[in-house]
Amino acid sequence: MFLFGTSQGAIAAVNGAAHAASGTIAGVVLSESVSVMGGSKETVFSATPQKVTVPVLIVANQDDRCDVAPPQAAQQIASAMTASPEVRVFMVSGGITKSKKNCGSLTPHGYFGIENDVVDKVSAWLDAKSR
Repeated sequence: MFLFGTSQGAIAAVNGAAHAASGTIAGVVLSESVSVMGGSKETVFSATPQKVTVPVLIVANQDDRCDVAPPQAAQQIASAMTASPEVRVFMVSGGITKSKKNCGSLTPHGYFGIENDVVDKVSAWLDAKSR
C-alpha cells in the first residue's frame, strides 16, 4: 500500500508514514505539499518527516502560486526525509488557472490541464516501487 497526499493531505500522508508499523506501507507520494504555516497551523514538517522509512516521491509544479505550498520547498521537504531509503522530487510545470483561488484544484496547484502528464509520472514511479 502507498500513501498519497495532495496539499493539506500531504501532511496526513507524512504523518501516516511516520507512524505506520514496519512493513505496512511501500511508499509515499506527496504533491503540492503544505510546507508554509497557514490556517491549519501545521505543515508537512509538523508531521515528523524524519521518521518516514519508505521511499518518497515529491511532486511540485513550478507554476503553483499557492502561498502555503511553494514549489521551491520540494527540495527542503526531501531533505527532511532523513530516514527514507530514497526520496525523489519530480518538478513539473504548466497548468491552467480557472479559479480565483491560487490553492484550488482548477489551477496549477491542482495540475489543471496537465493531469495526464502528472498521473503518468506518478504511475511510473508507483509501478517501479511495486516490483
